[in-house]
Amino acid sequence: TDAPAVLVYVHGGGFVLFHNSSSGFHRLARSFAQAAPLVVVSVEYRLAPEHVFPAGIHDVYEALQWCAYGEHPALDLCGPAGSRSIAVAGDSAGGNLASVVTLLAARGVGASLKPVEKSPKIAHSVLIYPWIFPVPPAIDLPSRARNRDAFILPT
Repeated sequence: TDAPAVLVYVHGGGFVLFHNSSSGFHRLARSFAQAAPLVVVSVEYRLAPEHVFPAGIHDVYEALQWCAYGEHPALDLCGPAGSRSIAVAGDSAGGNLASVVTLLAARGVGASLKPVEKSPKIAHSVLIYPWIFPVPPAIDLPSRARNRDAFILPT
Protein backbone atom coordinates (compact mmCIF):
# COMPACT_ATOMS: atom_id res chain seq x y z
CA THR A 1 0.00 0.00 0.00
CA ASP A 2 1.04 3.59 -0.45
CA ALA A 3 2.43 5.45 2.54
CA PRO A 4 0.22 8.23 3.90
CA ALA A 5 1.11 11.82 3.13
CA VAL A 6 2.10 14.37 5.74
CA LEU A 7 -0.27 17.32 6.01
CA VAL A 8 1.26 20.40 7.61
CA TYR A 9 -1.79 22.33 8.85
CA VAL A 10 -1.54 25.98 9.94
CA HIS A 11 -4.44 27.46 11.94
CA GLY A 12 -5.99 30.86 11.35
CA GLY A 13 -6.66 33.67 13.79
CA GLY A 14 -5.47 36.88 12.18
CA PHE A 15 -1.86 36.22 13.28
CA VAL A 16 -2.85 37.26 16.81
CA LEU A 17 -5.51 34.84 18.09
CA PHE A 18 -5.93 31.16 18.92
CA HIS A 19 -3.66 28.16 19.07
CA ASN A 20 -3.58 24.86 17.24
CA SER A 21 -5.29 23.28 20.24
CA SER A 22 -8.29 25.67 20.01
CA SER A 23 -11.35 23.49 19.63
CA GLY A 24 -12.36 24.48 16.08
CA PHE A 25 -8.88 24.10 14.64
CA HIS A 26 -8.24 20.88 16.52
CA ARG A 27 -11.51 19.41 15.17
CA LEU A 28 -10.61 20.48 11.63
CA ALA A 29 -7.15 18.89 11.83
CA ARG A 30 -8.68 15.68 13.20
CA SER A 31 -11.27 15.62 10.42
CA PHE A 32 -8.47 15.78 7.82
CA ALA A 33 -6.77 12.79 9.45
CA GLN A 34 -10.03 10.82 9.59
CA ALA A 35 -11.03 11.62 5.99
CA ALA A 36 -7.82 10.67 4.20
CA PRO A 37 -4.65 8.63 4.70
CA LEU A 38 -2.71 11.48 6.29
CA VAL A 39 -0.46 12.16 9.22
CA VAL A 40 -1.55 15.64 10.24
CA VAL A 41 0.94 17.95 11.92
CA SER A 42 -0.86 20.98 13.33
CA VAL A 43 1.67 23.79 13.69
CA GLU A 44 1.80 26.08 16.69
CA TYR A 45 3.39 29.34 15.60
CA ARG A 46 4.29 32.47 17.53
CA LEU A 47 1.60 35.14 17.51
CA ALA A 48 1.71 38.92 17.33
CA PRO A 49 2.00 41.29 19.07
CA GLU A 50 4.23 39.35 21.49
CA HIS A 51 6.34 38.12 18.57
CA VAL A 52 7.13 40.36 15.64
CA PHE A 53 6.97 39.46 11.96
CA PRO A 54 8.32 37.13 10.53
CA ALA A 55 8.36 34.87 13.64
CA GLY A 56 5.32 32.88 12.44
CA ILE A 57 6.88 32.25 9.04
CA HIS A 58 10.05 30.93 10.69
CA ASP A 59 8.00 28.60 12.91
CA VAL A 60 5.92 27.18 10.06
CA TYR A 61 8.95 26.74 7.79
CA GLU A 62 10.82 24.96 10.59
CA ALA A 63 7.83 22.64 11.08
CA LEU A 64 7.74 21.99 7.33
CA GLN A 65 11.45 21.08 7.34
CA TRP A 66 10.92 18.77 10.31
CA CYS A 67 8.01 17.03 8.55
CA ALA A 68 10.09 16.51 5.42
CA TYR A 69 13.40 15.49 6.99
CA GLY A 70 12.81 14.78 10.68
CA GLU A 71 12.45 11.50 12.46
CA HIS A 72 9.43 10.52 14.51
CA PRO A 73 7.42 7.28 14.60
CA ALA A 74 4.38 9.00 13.05
CA LEU A 75 6.50 10.54 10.28
CA ASP A 76 8.22 7.21 9.66
CA LEU A 77 4.80 5.84 8.60
CA CYS A 78 4.97 8.32 5.71
CA GLY A 79 8.23 7.00 4.32
CA PRO A 80 11.88 7.79 4.79
CA ALA A 81 13.05 11.33 5.47
CA GLY A 82 13.44 13.31 2.27
CA SER A 83 10.99 11.23 0.24
CA ARG A 84 7.70 11.91 2.03
CA SER A 85 4.68 13.29 0.21
CA ILE A 86 4.06 16.67 1.82
CA ALA A 87 0.91 18.77 1.70
CA VAL A 88 0.58 22.19 3.30
CA ALA A 89 -2.80 23.61 4.31
CA GLY A 90 -4.04 26.57 6.28
CA ASP A 91 -7.08 28.71 6.86
CA SER A 92 -7.26 32.51 7.03
CA ALA A 93 -3.94 33.74 8.47
CA GLY A 94 -2.79 30.10 8.38
CA GLY A 95 -3.56 30.10 4.65
CA ASN A 96 -1.26 33.07 4.30
CA LEU A 97 1.54 31.30 6.17
CA ALA A 98 0.94 28.08 4.20
CA SER A 99 1.22 29.97 0.91
CA VAL A 100 4.40 31.73 2.03
CA VAL A 101 6.22 28.55 3.08
CA THR A 102 5.07 26.81 -0.10
CA LEU A 103 6.64 29.58 -2.18
CA LEU A 104 9.82 29.58 -0.06
CA ALA A 105 10.21 25.81 -0.48
CA ALA A 106 9.59 26.01 -4.23
CA ARG A 107 12.32 28.64 -4.51
CA GLY A 108 14.78 26.69 -2.38
CA VAL A 109 15.08 29.34 0.30
CA GLY A 110 14.30 29.35 3.99
CA ALA A 111 12.35 31.83 6.08
CA SER A 112 15.41 34.10 6.13
CA LEU A 113 15.24 34.18 2.28
CA LYS A 114 18.67 32.57 2.07
CA PRO A 115 19.24 29.35 0.06
CA VAL A 116 18.82 26.14 2.07
CA GLU A 117 20.73 22.91 1.64
CA LYS A 118 17.54 20.82 1.49
CA SER A 119 14.21 22.28 0.46
CA PRO A 120 11.00 20.30 1.02
CA LYS A 121 9.14 19.23 -2.09
CA ILE A 122 5.49 20.12 -1.56
CA ALA A 123 3.04 17.95 -3.48
CA HIS A 124 -0.14 19.83 -2.54
CA SER A 125 -1.12 23.18 -1.10
CA VAL A 126 -4.62 23.80 0.26
CA LEU A 127 -5.55 27.38 1.12
CA ILE A 128 -8.85 27.69 2.98
CA TYR A 129 -10.16 31.28 2.73
CA PRO A 130 -6.57 32.55 2.91
CA TRP A 131 -5.83 36.04 4.17
CA ILE A 132 -3.71 37.07 1.21
CA PHE A 133 -4.93 40.46 -0.02
CA PRO A 134 -6.02 42.79 2.75
CA VAL A 135 -8.75 45.26 1.89
CA PRO A 136 -8.05 48.77 3.21
CA PRO A 137 -10.66 49.95 5.74
CA ALA A 138 -11.36 53.02 3.63
CA ILE A 139 -12.96 50.92 0.87
CA ASP A 140 -16.71 50.86 1.38
CA LEU A 141 -17.84 47.25 0.93
CA PRO A 142 -21.49 46.17 1.34
CA SER A 143 -20.38 43.22 3.48
CA ARG A 144 -18.72 45.61 5.94
CA ALA A 145 -21.97 47.53 6.35
CA ARG A 146 -24.00 44.32 6.81
CA ASN A 147 -21.57 42.89 9.36
CA ARG A 148 -20.44 45.99 11.22
CA ASP A 149 -21.93 44.68 14.47
CA ALA A 150 -20.77 41.10 13.99
CA PHE A 151 -18.85 39.36 16.75
CA ILE A 152 -15.33 39.61 15.34
CA LEU A 153 -15.48 42.86 13.35
CA PRO A 154 -14.70 46.12 15.14
CA THR A 155 -17.32 48.85 14.96
